[in-house]
Amino acid sequence: KWEVLEDGEALCHLVAAAHMYEVAELLRRCEARLAARISEECAAERLMMADRLGLTRLRSEVLDYVCNHPKRLAKFQGTAGFRRLCRVQPQLLVDIVAKVVPPIVTEPSAEAPCPDHTD
Repeated sequence: KWEVLEDGEALCHLVAAAHMYEVAELLRRCEARLAARISEECAAERLMMADRLGLTRLRSEVLDYVCNHPKRLAKFQGTAGFRRLCRVQPQLLVDIVAKVVPPIVTEPSAEAPCPDHTD
């Protein structure tokens, strides 16, 4: 058995290489392995990596892991990785909030302009 499959950081480097060199089967296996090993401590780094590389399945798995359990989300927010995510890829916060509380999408009406809230 390859030791790299047991080391999360090494596995991330392998994912990046598989992505760069377009080795689809290796990428698929590594993504699945990373998804199975998500924790509150590593979730932010995995989410940022998945977003940067366009790994939609891993990205979705991390968001599900973090956002589907309030206590897990609270622990996630207390990590150094989350603080880094806020600084480096703050747009991911929108996805986290939308996963926890899905937005209600409404179409703006031509007859009803936005109210002025300058009371």
